Amino acid sequence: MSSFFEKLSSDLTKLLKTPNDHNVILEIGGDSCFPSPSSSPPMNQAPLNQRFRIFKAHSAILRARCPFFEAALSSEWVKKEGSLMIIKKPNIEPRIFDIVLTYIYNGTASLDEIPPVEIMKLLICSDELALEELITHTQEFLIKNHQQWIQSNVLSILEQVFDHSSFRSLQSYCVELLISTPSLLSKNTKEFLNIEEGLLFELLERDDFNKMEEIEIWDLILRWGVGNCVGLCDNVCGDDADDVNDIGDVKIKNDRTKDIKNHNVENWTDSETQEIARKISNLVYHIRFSEISSQDFSSKIEPFSKLFPAALWNEIQGYYDSSNYLNASSLLPPRRKFGSNILSHEHLEMLSDWIDPKDDFSSLAFPNDVTPYKFNLLYRASDESFSLKTLHERIDCLPNIIVVSKVSGSTEEEIVGGYNPIGWEDSGEFNPDIANSFLFSFKTRKDQTFGKISRIKQAMLDKVKFDSKIGLVCFGSSDLRIGGILRRKSGYTQLKYYESKIRDFQGTFDIDDYEVFQVLKQNHDG
Repeated sequence: MSSFFEKLSSDLTKLLKTPNDHNVILEIGGDSCFPSPSSSPPMNQAPLNQRFRIFKAHSAILRARCPFFEAALSSEWVKKEGSLMIIKKPNIEPRIFDIVLTYIYNGTASLDEIPPVEIMKLLICSDELALEELITHTQEFLIKNHQQWIQSNVLSILEQVFDHSSFRSLQSYCVELLISTPSLLSKNTKEFLNIEEGLLFELLERDDFNKMEEIEIWDLILRWGVGNCVGLCDNVCGDDADDVNDIGDVKIKNDRTKDIKNHNVENWTDSETQEIARKISNLVYHIRFSEISSQDFSSKIEPFSKLFPAALWNEIQGYYDSSNYLNASSLLPPRRKFGSNILSHEHLEMLSDWIDPKDDFSSLAFPNDVTPYKFNLLYRASDESFSLKTLHERIDCLPNIIVVSKVSGSTEEEIVGGYNPIGWEDSGEFNPDIANSFLFSFKTRKDQTFGKISRIKQAMLDKVKFDSKIGLVCFGSSDLRIGGILRRKSGYTQLKYYESKIRDFQGTFDIDDYEVFQVLKQNHDG
């Protein structure tokens, strides 16, 4: 079938620019300057900074291309002036709607010259008009081309998109930013206080929200609760300057700010205490108390005991009295901290998928699920003076081993490694689990992690060896070697038994360090 999209798009663009037979008037924006269509400037050609603009359009195209207009132009809804149908959208800026209307007519949306603030407005507008294709494209463009801007404005972005199911990609990207860089939460106090409880809840329930100390997480929850208490926080600038503490455009009464800092709540009224307790009641269950020392608990949490549900507080006290979780059914276990100096949680998510296995080639931007595996660190070369004797004493008899090495001098934080499901103890018999072995590499570009995997060729399954006789860690003889007798901080790769190269350059490479893990299946059912 032939395709003539470009000609069709061009013809419909002409129809938009010279809408002589239009039957719809679209009044877009506020501060209406033009009481009637006849007194307006040239249609569909207004200045970029105009706050109000009238567009001419055709109902057949609007209804066919936009679900919102399909409903709005129905006979039950639409306002008519003679033969013209009138639609008013005072909350949409004309320059944003211009992009939308162009997309509706010709199926294109050029965002290259549009600043990210305007792209966000386009995203919100697209959602209001139910333009799913444009929503998807706009999110992808924003994430790909404006990552630094997103990072600088992550909280205000989440405030706009968190409750919109259409914005899953942008939501996930922003949440992952906060997981990897939790300091962004405290960068702007006003924006932090404005975030939804649901967002805090999502962060706190994540096992990989572990780059803050748990006592800092408690302080975060407390400040959010106090900042959202009407009696303690006032965003209006008319307060007495002597009675308020200005923190990032948010004014909190000085005595209450000091109370938080000094862990003193004796001066709080019952109503203030009850309101804060209500605000944080769902969040405190997700504090991992096993990671908070008894000293910090006594000095920084115990003074605020009235903010906790009574049953939960009893369990917390019982834990600190006995340091035992067995009788504390409401308390969560520690967050996932696997102790690697090389791998991140993004890497763990991808490795877990490959062990299962699922897709072999992936770009990991939004890891959301808790990994089904525990990565138990057995050996770190730099901690053992790169001793091969110690290495093999710890790993040779164990199955499900992952070796990871950090390549020296890489501008893309290159990591190279391999997974051995059968161990380095050669029984002389073929083990079918060998088919699950793979080599891999990771690179990081612009804060996004990319992974590559190479599995054993089917024809080589009965030939490949995991050799340890020569001392170093070896996958398939030459496909990947880590460590060495003479050059302990080196690696080597030369394709033979595996399907594809994991490095652009074959041969010897230098490494800064390497680590060895045993992979154990985790039980998340109870």
